[in-house]
Amino acid sequence: MKYRFYLMLLLSFLLVSYTLNAQEDSTVTNTEETWEDSSDTEEMWDDQDEADQAWENVEDDWDSHAKEWDWEWDEDWMDWEFHGRPTIELIYGIPQIGIRSITKSEYGNTGFAEIKIGYSTLREYEDYISKYRFRYLFLNNFSKDFASKEDKYYSELFGNIWQFGIGWQEGYGYQIGKSAIIPYTSNTAVWTRLKANYYNHFADGMIVHEGKVGLAGEEAVKTMDLFNDAFRFGTSTEGGLKIQPVPLLSLNAGFERTVVFPRHLFWKHLGSICIEWIGLGMADFFTREIMDESPAAGPIMNFILKNAVSFGMYQLRREKMNWPFKSAEPLTIDTFKFGVTFTF
Repeated sequence: MKYRFYLMLLLSFLLVSYTLNAQEDSTVTNTEETWEDSSDTEEMWDDQDEADQAWENVEDDWDSHAKEWDWEWDEDWMDWEFHGRPTIELIYGIPQIGIRSITKSEYGNTGFAEIKIGYSTLREYEDYISKYRFRYLFLNNFSKDFASKEDKYYSELFGNIWQFGIGWQEGYGYQIGKSAIIPYTSNTAVWTRLKANYYNHFADGMIVHEGKVGLAGEEAVKTMDLFNDAFRFGTSTEGGLKIQPVPLLSLNAGFERTVVFPRHLFWKHLGSICIEWIGLGMADFFTREIMDESPAAGPIMNFILKNAVSFGMYQLRREKMNWPFKSAEPLTIDTFKFGVTFTF
């Protein structure tokens, strides 16, 4: 009995010793595995650092390409934020006003005065080529008081016109020291109010002016009624040349064509203007391609291509105001403009 007790005590001691040794081995193994995992973690962090550095290199490379390509979406596409140097432009013009179906002899001689106020930028694009932008508000007046010669007989059919709106002007120019020569294009959204005088003298299809009587034309009168004494929406385009002898002062000469809608047909107008925008976008893209190959030709080609698109569209709109969609004839105003620009 006594021997059995000692035998059981010995077996119990051996069992406990074996269990403790097994736990110690397990602890050592887990510790080694932990250090091995720690080594893997270090390798993982090293890989992450390399990935982060590679991504930074990609971002730097992308930024350098973006600068090379001169992507300026915030400025090139529908940028209405006024920024740059304060600019005032004063203009005198010689307009010709008419509707295609009405003979121009029924419109008298008149003059034109305009003021533009906004902000402009002129910065280096490449070497001696500069890029010009001018965003502005404008107000103008067409009146026989500004005419350079005595008014004609049928001028009473026309009367007086006030216009106001918002515009954007841009182009590439040649920089010569502090001087610059800039061929430019310009587009505006314009509201027009025409006040015709013929109601004061109209009786039975006749116009009486300074004791003289002449036929007004029934269709002409009906057409003018669509524009008379009301605000009408329209658009305009202009092409011209700025000569800047000093940064403060520029001399300008240009030709502008305006179409004034008797009624604003939103969807047809949107369709027509989208066609023009697509054409201008293609012209702008092609100009950049030319600038990459031959910078000296860029400003002239930009002027030719964009004005070809705009004036082509405005010529088509003389008969249909929302060409190519069926629509009425607009009132058109063609103006030769001369002015001076002060950039502060």
